[in-house]
Amino acid sequence: MPTSFAHSLLDRLVARLARKGKLFAEGFGDVEALRRVSAEIRDYTPERDVGTPTVRWEPNDKRFLGVRVRRGSFESPLARLLPPEARRAVVELVLPERPRGVCLLLAATAEEGFARRRLFARHLVSAGIGTLALESPLYGARRPAGQVGPRIRTVLEHVSLNLATVDEGRALLRYLRAEVTPNVGVSGFSQGGFMGGFVAALSRFPLAAVLRGAGDSAVPVFTRDALTRVVDWPALVREAGSLHAAKSLFEEALAPVRISRHPIPVLPEAAILVYGRHDAFVVRHETEALSRYWKGSELREREAGHVSQALFHRSSHARAVLDAFERLERAAARGA
Repeated sequence: MPTSFAHSLLDRLVARLARKGKLFAEGFGDVEALRRVSAEIRDYTPERDVGTPTVRWEPNDKRFLGVRVRRGSFESPLARLLPPEARRAVVELVLPERPRGVCLLLAATAEEGFARRRLFARHLVSAGIGTLALESPLYGARRPAGQVGPRIRTVLEHVSLNLATVDEGRALLRYLRAEVTPNVGVSGFSQGGFMGGFVAALSRFPLAAVLRGAGDSAVPVFTRDALTRVVDWPALVREAGSLHAAKSLFEEALAPVRISRHPIPVLPEAAILVYGRHDAFVVRHETEALSRYWKGSELREREAGHVSQALFHRSSHARAVLDAFERLERAAARGA
C-alpha cells in the first residue's frame, strides 16, 4: 500500500468511525444569537480587551525532578456566552525551575483533560520551556450538562467555543507575561493550532507560534474535507429547510472564522506552520495560504496525514516549538 494512500485512508477511516457521534446533532441553535456571535467574531480586533485573569491556583501542586505542576482556574472573559459549567476556565501549568519561556498549549478537536499535553510538555521542560494547557470550553471539566462526550451539540455552541478560546488564550498570555516570563508562545494541533493562529495574530507583542495540522479558515474543514462526514447535516437541514439553505447558513456563520482577516503576528519569523502532506482533514493548500499571508513564517511539511501526524510526530512538534522560542530569544537579544 503506498504510504500516501495509507495516511489518507487512516484519516478517512477515523472520520467514518466518528460519524457515530455527530457534531451539531441539535442543529444551529438560536439562529439570531448565532448571527450575533458571528458578527462579534467578524468585528474582533487586537484592541478587544480581555483583561489579565486572576488565576486561583489549587494548593496541592506537584513537584518532581525540578518540575512543578499546578492546576488553576479563572473566570472566562467570555463567560456571558458560555453555559454555567464552562464559565470557569481550567488550566495546568508545568514549569521547570528556571523557565526560559512558557508555551500556551491549546486543545485539539475533542481533546479532553491534560494527559496528552502533559506528555508533550516533557519534550519542552528539559530544554527550559514550560507549558500552560487550557481545557477548551465545553470539553472535559467544562462540559455542559446533557452533552455526550466532546460532541458539540449546536453550531452556536461551536462558534462560542471558538471565540471564548481566543479570549482566554490571549488573557493567559497576558498573565504569563505579567507573572512568569516575557518569553511566551502558543501552540496546538488541529483545532488547537487553528485557535492558536488567532491568539498569535491578535496578541500585539512578540511571541513564538507553532500551528500544526491547521489552516487559515474553518469553512472548508467542515464543508469540503474529511470532517464534513462528522457534521449532522440532516439535523441542520431540518432547521434550514434544504441542504443548500443549511450549507449557506453554516458558511455564513463560519465565514468570519479566518485567520488571514487579522494582522500578521508581530514577529512572524518566530511562527512555524506544520502540515501533513497527506492530511485529509486540513488540506495542505489551506496551511500554505496562511504561511504566505504570514510573510516571514516558516512552513514545514511532514510525510503524514492528520491522524498519523497526531500519533507519531510529537517530537518534531516539540522541535518546532523549541526552534520558535530560540527565534523569539534572538529577536529579544537584538532588540526587535
